[in-house]
Amino acid sequence: MGLLNRTRLKANCTLNSLLMSPTGSCWNTYKNKNGLFCSSSSGKYGKYYKRVKKALRDFAASNTTGTFMLNLVRRDWNGDCGSIASYPCFSGEDKALQKPDVVKLAKLSEDAGVDFRVVLLQRKTEELVISDIWHRHFNSRHPKLYEERVLENNAASLYAQISTLDPRFYSCTHFNDHGFSSVELVGKLMGIVDLKGELAHVMRVSKTHQTVKFPRRHARFIRTLRAYNSAINGLCSRSLGHMD
Repeated sequence: MGLLNRTRLKANCTLNSLLMSPTGSCWNTYKNKNGLFCSSSSGKYGKYYKRVKKALRDFAASNTTGTFMLNLVRRDWNGDCGSIASYPCFSGEDKALQKPDVVKLAKLSEDAGVDFRVVLLQRKTEELVISDIWHRHFNSRHPKLYEERVLENNAASLYAQISTLDPRFYSCTHFNDHGFSSVELVGKLMGIVDLKGELAHVMRVSKTHQTVKFPRRHARFIRTLRAYNSAINGLCSRSLGHMD
């Protein structure tokens, strides 16, 4: 609650819910079917696509100003406004298909006259594996290495999407940027001059995972993920160069 109440950041809960449906089944493991980014069936995806399109047009017509967040981690922030725009989103048997599509969202926003921008939060390959597979055991009901393949698929999708965007409209920061060295660049992209000051009360140093030796069965998968991360880093460098 504090993030929205104590900063200039805002949220449009209607739009957030249409994208990731935090109040619906998208939060329930193995039942993620609602919201544009959580719909695996073409029928539901088409329905939410039209609703998001209308919501963006209504938002533009309201002449509202400010910086609105689409990625809010907790449901209790500003009511049922929480959402998680991660690659992938949530869990379940259709998890590989449940991910943001910032290219479609950018096009919808442009058509509606909404200034849409992307801040990409990156994380080290090894930490992704430890967090998703070792600590939280996502999709452990599925055959071995299922979650690894899901992450691989989403990394490819993330790279393809970011590479399609105009570098002037996205920026990157890192999960383990303990000194918040990129906060000024991100703030510039978001139109907030003193973003570090705005977020001072909620910033905290995240924990880092210790170095571990991965089983041999993960070796090929980790190499592939590292390659995608490296390619995405190249895109991020290009975006930062356009923000001078």
